[in-house]
Amino acid sequence: DQGPIIVMIENYRSKLLWNLFTSCPEVKAGMQSLAFTAPYL
Repeated sequence: DQGPIIVMIENYRSKLLWNLFTSCPEVKAGMQSLAFTAPYL
């Protein structure tokens, strides 16, 4: 299936999906509880 390829290209180009994903408070809390460190947390 080639559908996910379009999503990956757009995420690489604009980081839209990653920004939406990391703006969710539940995702941030989960990543912090797993000891992920990144500037966007």
